[in-house]
Amino acid sequence: MPRRKLTDAETAARVARLGTPLHLCQRDDAAVGRALHERKVVDDVEALGKVRFFDEFFTFLRHRKVWPWLEALDPQRRVRASIGWAAMVGVYVMRIVLGVPSVPQTEGLILTDPALMTLFELAAFVQTGLTRRGLSRAHGLPEVRGAFSGEAMVDTLVQVSLVALARTFNAVVRLLAEAGYFPRRVHAVVDCTDCEATPKYRMLSGGPVASVTRHTRPDHRHNRHAPKVPTTVWGWKVWLMFCPTSGIPIAVYVDRINVDDRVWMLALVLQGQANLGERLTTVAFDRGFWDGQELYRVAQQVPFFIPGKADLEITQEARRAAREVYARYRHGRPVADAVVATRPLLVVRGKGKQRQARQQELLVIGLPGLDCPTYAAAPPGSKVHAKRFVPGRLNAAVVLADPTYPHADPDEPLVILTSAPLDTPRDALFAYDRFDARGVIENSGNKQAKREWTLEAPLEKSEAAVYLHVHVVFMLLGLLAAFRAQQAAAQQADARGEDTGMARYRRAVERANRDKVLVREGDRYAILWAWELAVLAGLRLRWHPAETAATILARYGGGPGASPGPAP
Repeated sequence: MPRRKLTDAETAARVARLGTPLHLCQRDDAAVGRALHERKVVDDVEALGKVRFFDEFFTFLRHRKVWPWLEALDPQRRVRASIGWAAMVGVYVMRIVLGVPSVPQTEGLILTDPALMTLFELAAFVQTGLTRRGLSRAHGLPEVRGAFSGEAMVDTLVQVSLVALARTFNAVVRLLAEAGYFPRRVHAVVDCTDCEATPKYRMLSGGPVASVTRHTRPDHRHNRHAPKVPTTVWGWKVWLMFCPTSGIPIAVYVDRINVDDRVWMLALVLQGQANLGERLTTVAFDRGFWDGQELYRVAQQVPFFIPGKADLEITQEARRAAREVYARYRHGRPVADAVVATRPLLVVRGKGKQRQARQQELLVIGLPGLDCPTYAAAPPGSKVHAKRFVPGRLNAAVVLADPTYPHADPDEPLVILTSAPLDTPRDALFAYDRFDARGVIENSGNKQAKREWTLEAPLEKSEAAVYLHVHVVFMLLGLLAAFRAQQAAAQQADARGEDTGMARYRRAVERANRDKVLVREGDRYAILWAWELAVLAGLRLRWHPAETAATILARYGGGPGASPGPAP
């Protein structure tokens, strides 16, 4: 099929559209409702889906000066482009926020939705497409082509520079910190997670996809003690620093899956300090990050908390000393060389008729100044046997009794090593709380990103797409957390302060918007109940006998005496 030559008017319209920034519809219920009642003519009436949410979310991005950073990601490599960069990035943001797992589903759910494409002034091209490219190769034309193809979006977005991605992510975190979405003192947590892939991914260097062999237990639901078997895993690894209080990522690094966890821990701390400044107070690591030299460098920047490994001498010494201190404490003898901290906890067991609530006690022993030879600026080597050798010192908080972990081994209590002082019982409980907060990054960070934000479903099977997807996913995870916090503060929608999670939040948005319609008139829209639309159009409803067009317009501020609506 030959390509149709564009007219001068169409060329001018495309050039004008490419030169404008992101266009958002403006909500004006009064003006649109008045135009509907007086002239009985509007542009379109559609079911209210996600337009209002994305209109408010994109407005939030512009208000917080985030959108200019997304526009700056444009690699400027396209020649005679007919699709604006704002539309490409906007659709990609919609895809991640809605949890759409693939590009074909993006075409069917987003690119063919006229209401969503209105945000980018592409609603007129949803039916027939923006260009005729690809029609000559099509065997059967779809009924609705979509504003543009998913392939065009993929080919454009994967060209974004990796340096620009990291710069944009860190700039967004700084903007959120300046706006006050982080607490005054941030006690961050750090963890690694795998971003698994297949050997068919295309690498930037042209080589094979990195892999690692691990011994994992098969997923036998009824046999948790099945023997572990060697398993090969391909893909990448993501280092994440997370704020458990606000739910916003602080720093992100991506590398191949066969890279050790400890390689990027100091760089992650330095980047977190650059993004938050003096707000970053402490950092908690997983025990897989244990390295005496790296932790020594981290302690020069910020105090750390890390669980001690069972084979470390300092861990074994801390357990022995904690039992001795507790024995003296029980018999009423002085324990001047340690601190004993307790906290009452209400532990609930069972459900329904079997539910029992008991008051139990958390017991933590704080031990300051334990010797740790490997905690030094350089490996000590054979110097540890010298008489003049002075080992490094760390403090330890030993959890002898924890009602929240009933299956813990009493012979091997948890030992939390830290460079922070443990002089008072409050300090010992503070160290326990830093360890306990590490579970937030696993549930609200890593698992949430994989399950609800499709972290392991990039635009295409390439390394560039993986780096792009990881940075954008965690950036949007933080932006949505800030957006939800702003909505809760402004509308008092979350009176009890419970975090419902992303999936439940999406269901709450759908429940709030059902039985409503979106009415478009020019560059403005209104959100009305379906029965309000019927009354304004001239119908009389038996179930709403007291409602008239005048009462509805008066409720929205568009009654008699208001300024007339725009001409159709």
